[in-house]
Amino acid sequence: MMDYFEIKIYVPEDTEAVENFLVINDIYNYFVTDPKIEQEMMAEMPWLIKDEPLEGQAFITVCIEDKAGAEAVFKLVSASYKAEIRHAQSSEWQDNWKQFARVVPITNDLIIKPCWVDYERVGGEKIIELDSGAAFGTGTHETTKLCARLLEKSIAHSKSVLDIGTGSGILAIIAGVMGAESIVATDIDPVAVETAKINIEKNNISADVRCGDLLDCVTEKFDIITANIIVEILLILLKDVEKFLNEDGILILSGILEEKSQIIIDAAEKSGFALEEKTAENDWVALVFKRR
Repeated sequence: MMDYFEIKIYVPEDTEAVENFLVINDIYNYFVTDPKIEQEMMAEMPWLIKDEPLEGQAFITVCIEDKAGAEAVFKLVSASYKAEIRHAQSSEWQDNWKQFARVVPITNDLIIKPCWVDYERVGGEKIIELDSGAAFGTGTHETTKLCARLLEKSIAHSKSVLDIGTGSGILAIIAGVMGAESIVATDIDPVAVETAKINIEKNNISADVRCGDLLDCVTEKFDIITANIIVEILLILLKDVEKFLNEDGILILSGILEEKSQIIIDAAEKSGFALEEKTAENDWVALVFKRR
């Protein structure tokens, strides 16, 4: 049985600020425990809620396998929030986080659901099933939802898609569901690559999943390139990404806080792109660019 370290962060008001803090610092392997969210979900989808609703203060749990990494994250979060750390076993993590996974409507027609959650299709809904593991996107965060909606809207006249930093493979799967003929997905994390392969196969999508840093493992050109990554990495990506985009291609970038969106827009324009669309949800922004 593999051990891990659990960091529990107590949320003073709402969880959004803490989630944003974690995402900005490239921490994704967390789940949220919030009585307020339980109540909202009970009203919308009562069949997903446990018999006894949660009570008390909201908190966010981060789980990290190695001691040094856990101590570094604990030091980071405890400087801003009340937090505690403990040594635990992987069976607890595996059992705990799945309780909080939810069915997520991305658009009117596109639903993302964990594979262990029951859900009955309504009308012509397209359902994507994920067995993502706790560390990778399941569509619940604004950055993923914004990027997914833009991808759905842009895919109609596009044949090839590259998803950089694919994580669970969610955007690559959406591209396949929407009719993309050729899909490449990359991630620097070998565990994410294996997770994406499992999810892509589960949804009967054909995609080439590669392990590499940003564009290092890519040689082709694409009609659409998506990247849902932190701003600092997007700035690095923008230096070379134009070489891999077809002449009329579309670049979709997400993972951007509103306050940093102009930094990305300016960097994209210097790299030969023109802003086509900006969309936002809460404090997060996604941007669509075309080559000039």
